[in-house]
Amino acid sequence: RLRLAGRDQLAAHTPRPKPPGDALLAVQVHESAANNAVARLGLSGRRFALEDLVTTVAARLGVEPRVPDDLPEHVSVSFAAAEPIRVTCEDGLVHVHVTLDSLESSRRSWYDIVAHVAYRPVVDGMQVCLEREGPVQLSGPGHQGRMEIALRTIFGKIFAKERRIPLLPAGLASNPRLADLRAVQAVATDGWLALALAPTTTTGVSAAPATATGAPAQRLLRRR
Repeated sequence: RLRLAGRDQLAAHTPRPKPPGDALLAVQVHESAANNAVARLGLSGRRFALEDLVTTVAARLGVEPRVPDDLPEHVSVSFAAAEPIRVTCEDGLVHVHVTLDSLESSRRSWYDIVAHVAYRPVVDGMQVCLEREGPVQLSGPGHQGRMEIALRTIFGKIFAKERRIPLLPAGLASNPRLADLRAVQAVATDGWLALALAPTTTTGVSAAPATATGAPAQRLLRRR
């Protein structure tokens, strides 16, 4: 068991979900761990072009940066100084709240925008993915409920519904020695995201079934 938090950060305050009895591997991640990690990315108060944002976050996470081909071009975002990104897990969904001081495109700019995106964990064999649930919700003083088609189009591409987010490392999900395992738990509740793997003989899965969606192509950026 491993608990992660900085000396100045909050940690979990609710009981973690109980994994199935026959689970061989179970992981429970509290939303505070995600928020602690986001706080260490250094996004607060900074301005990024979208491609630069992808490469910056990838570098901080130590992974190869991959930029989706459908990511809007010539768009820059400036994050709020306080809580630019906040993650919550409740009611079966992972909620992501993004607070921006500004979003600038080649045609116009918007200010003081809050975007809310909900993701549902879905099972696809051994892999568990987050799939967007419903449209991106926009609010904040700079939006005030107006129907901004251009702004919604940009956020719809940033958080594309067909672009699922895999939660298990590719090396683990494709490991032939684990071929007889499948995901039997994928739930988001009471501040926790819980995953569990068990032998394929296990019956029942605590998650919504995966839908057949194709992931868009991605551009691979090489570090210089």
